[in-house]
Amino acid sequence: MLLLLVSAGLLVAGHLVRMRTWSAAGLILAPVVPVVLAGAVAGGASGDLGTESGVYAVGMLAACLVTLLELPVARVSGTRLGSRLVAETTVLQVARYLVYPTALLVGMAVPPVSWLPGWSGAALVMVGGAATAAILARCTGQRLWWWVTGAVAVLAAVLLGVGHWPWSIGLAPVAGLAAGAVLVAAATAARATARSREALVTGALAVFAVATLPAVGCLAARVLVALTSVRAAGPQWSFTDVPLAQDGVFDDATTTAALVGVGALALALLGLSVLRLGTWLGSGARAGLPWVVLFLLTGIALHPAWAALTSFGLLAALALALLVLADRSAAARRAPWSAAALTGTFALTGMAAVVSWAARPTAVLGGAVVLGLLLLARRVVPAGVRPYLVGLGYGYALLVLGMTLGWAGLAGVEALAVVSVTASVVAIVVTRLRAVDRPSWWAVLVTTSVPFVLGVASVLEERSYWSAAAAATMLALEAVLVLTRRPGMTRAVRVAAAGLLLPTASVVLVCLGAELVPGSGSPVVLPLVAILTAGAAVAVPQALAFLGARGLPDAHTEPVGRAVEVSTLVTSAVAVLLSLVRVSAGPETAMIVLLVLGTGAAVVAGRPARRWTWWLAAALWVGALWSLLSLLGVGLVEAYTAPPALAAVVVGGILARRGPGGRRLVAGGLALLVVPSLLVSILLPDAGPWRNPVLLALGLVLVVGGEVARRLAARGTRVSTSWARDAATYLSLAAVLASVGGLAAALRFVAASGGVGDDPTATYLGALAWSAAGAALAALAGHRLVSAASTGPGATGAGPDDVAHLPLAPAARRWWAAPAMVLAVVGPVAAVGESWTAIVLTWSLEVALLVLVVHTVRQALRATAPEDLRWPPAWFVWGLALVTAIGAWSPRELRVEVFSLPLGAGLLVAGYLAFVASSGPAPAPGRAPVARLADWPVGFVGSWRTLAVGIAATLGPSVLATYTDARTWRAVLVVGLALAAVLVGTRLHLAAPFVLGVVVLPVEILVVFVSQLGTAISAGPWMLTLTAAGGLLLILAVYYERRMAAFDGAAAYLRDLR
Repeated sequence: MLLLLVSAGLLVAGHLVRMRTWSAAGLILAPVVPVVLAGAVAGGASGDLGTESGVYAVGMLAACLVTLLELPVARVSGTRLGSRLVAETTVLQVARYLVYPTALLVGMAVPPVSWLPGWSGAALVMVGGAATAAILARCTGQRLWWWVTGAVAVLAAVLLGVGHWPWSIGLAPVAGLAAGAVLVAAATAARATARSREALVTGALAVFAVATLPAVGCLAARVLVALTSVRAAGPQWSFTDVPLAQDGVFDDATTTAALVGVGALALALLGLSVLRLGTWLGSGARAGLPWVVLFLLTGIALHPAWAALTSFGLLAALALALLVLADRSAAARRAPWSAAALTGTFALTGMAAVVSWAARPTAVLGGAVVLGLLLLARRVVPAGVRPYLVGLGYGYALLVLGMTLGWAGLAGVEALAVVSVTASVVAIVVTRLRAVDRPSWWAVLVTTSVPFVLGVASVLEERSYWSAAAAATMLALEAVLVLTRRPGMTRAVRVAAAGLLLPTASVVLVCLGAELVPGSGSPVVLPLVAILTAGAAVAVPQALAFLGARGLPDAHTEPVGRAVEVSTLVTSAVAVLLSLVRVSAGPETAMIVLLVLGTGAAVVAGRPARRWTWWLAAALWVGALWSLLSLLGVGLVEAYTAPPALAAVVVGGILARRGPGGRRLVAGGLALLVVPSLLVSILLPDAGPWRNPVLLALGLVLVVGGEVARRLAARGTRVSTSWARDAATYLSLAAVLASVGGLAAALRFVAASGGVGDDPTATYLGALAWSAAGAALAALAGHRLVSAASTGPGATGAGPDDVAHLPLAPAARRWWAAPAMVLAVVGPVAAVGESWTAIVLTWSLEVALLVLVVHTVRQALRATAPEDLRWPPAWFVWGLALVTAIGAWSPRELRVEVFSLPLGAGLLVAGYLAFVASSGPAPAPGRAPVARLADWPVGFVGSWRTLAVGIAATLGPSVLATYTDARTWRAVLVVGLALAAVLVGTRLHLAAPFVLGVVVLPVEILVVFVSQLGTAISAGPWMLTLTAAGGLLLILAVYYERRMAAFDGAAAYLRDLR
């Protein structure tokens, strides 16, 4: 009481003496009085926590009311104090905002009273809090306190419904709904402003929404449990009365209480949508009400008290009701109700489909119900969605049909076949019914293809009458699609159906063959498939004419024909592959299949636009021939390659008279005639000794054949000159290829004679003979090739018959002897052994090649056009000479100089000829040879470019041999050759001999002194050689000293060397 008197005294004294400090102190102390008083009362409660909490809560609520003193004090004393007491008012408002929620929190600890349900003690405190908030809202005019009033009032009612599980999850929202209704009625009776009423309802709705969360959560969990607990139907064909879920948590009472809570939420939203409140609150309620109602209906349908059959019926009925509502009700066409109705229709339909699997009868019934609901739903969805609904419902019905057939005792393949037959029949009926719109028709066709594809896949594992029936029904559907004149039929669908006709018919034959033919049906079925395929390919023009007669547009008939032809190619490839890989088919089946298909391709080739099928027919007939040979047990490679090769040559020769396409066939035939035998001879030398002589004989026959063709043309027979020239060219090329058989024979002879005790001379002579035979054939064929390509009318273009022949560049004609030279070198080199005859003959071959190098260079220097060159380039011939020299030196019977000095001499002579030619008079403009590496040394100028290579080839091997095989005469020879090079370079004013000689001299001397002097090389002769060399060099230095002075020094003299 003292604190109350002090606060009152300060307020009165401050007002009288105009002391703001006293008035402010009185205002701030006033709210403390109820709290202190409550503390005094709570002190006498003998430790009862509930009572203490209630007393303190009431005291703090009273303190909140006392803070309202700011209003009269500011109004009465503000003028005398000269201030509106803003600071004091702000402090009291902050205290009010802090103390009020604290009072509510403390009040939650008040225990219930015996004469009220739930948490009645806390509820009574909340009632006081709601009254306090209402007074504060009324006095201060702040909307926040109206919001708090509504929230705390509903909270008080909710607390009265809490505490009795599981009914509390339903009673609490109901109590909150009742309190909210009372508040709205009271506000309406008191004529509260719209803003105040909106704040009051908003606060009440916030707490009410939180109170409904347990009910919503429990009902949602119940729906999920009910749907996920559906088990596969048992073996009994009877309706079950067992509930969907046997769960102790979501029992009947809990689900009912949750339904009550959600129902209260629906009523609250309905009331809010009726009241004229703020735009966002009313619109939100109207938008959420349909979804809450849909949720409530779903929960009712899945109540655990119902059996599965009842839930299925309720879900289907609700889906149908929503569908009708969405279709006919004007209110349902509004956006929230329309979206909820459509969503509910599909959601409930899906739930009904899930629930129907609880028993077999309901599963079967569910297929029809779901299909009917989805078909009816087409009335209320956009046109673009309707086909998907048709396909979904139709597919689900087919799935149910398949499961039903399985329950009836049919195996998987059998049930799948029946489903495919049913789907195909339905598709045929829908195709014939013009009343069905095109999108729905397409949906049926697409859905029908699924069981058919699965059935075809099952044919890989099991073939039976069931599979045949499914394929036959699908074949009928494809025929209907090809022949139908229904409006809206697209070309893509018709073409796809036409392309599937032949493969589907083949599947029918395969399945029937598996059942009717004992054992494996491949020997019977595959020829039948081939006959069917050949017949289909032949009958394409007649089929297109029939389609045109039925009135089908040309834009459809032509693609249909191409689709059938493509399907014949694919089916033919599959039939051929199966006839080759299946062991049960055998070569006789493959022969029949290939022969039949080849005959069909030949008939098709009679059409002008399908001439290319002659190639296919030829390939198939070749395969048939090979199958026959395999059947007869023939293992000779030539038996498989020679007949088609000869046929290709003959047919290509005939076609070459009409156009260039025949030449490619001739080239392929000749390659097939020669290459396989040649590869067998090289890779399998033990396959037969007769093959290489036959290849050589064949090459000779080919050359003779080309010459005969040329002479026939020269006599003016029916053979044109251009055709004869091309024939001779191709035959000569094949003969060159066949000449490799001589080399293969030589290598085979060397391998067979490589044993201990064999005469190396005989081995060498035998290999030389075979190589000579091959080289002679290659030379003859190469010569005739160049002759055929270089002479006669049209040698550089088209002949009299306007058929361009095989071009051969003038620069390429010089290579005519290259194959012969390679064959002449490789065989003997491979056969060189420890035989003087072999060494001498090989060395002679080396010398002959080096002479040819010199001759080639002389000819190239005299040539005025590429046509004047008759032999391969010098570098190529010298390379062959190098290979020959290495082969002759390989037995180590002679020193390396015997072979290296001729190699160097040949290059030196060739280079010297080119050097002399470049040093002579300048050629006429435009006729000077171009310096190209491939034409070396022709066209090159200077001693470095023409003579350096020959000098290095002459001295280099001996210098290296001095280190590996030291001999006194070799060292003396190298020094002598080097001195000679220096002397020649000095005398003729040449840079390359001079510089290389000067470089080789110290290198050779260094090699001798470092490693060989006193061992393999005698010191006396060596020192005499060095003395003579030094004297000669001294004489040269004295002689040319004055001449070098005339060049302004040695450096200028060296630069002036050629």
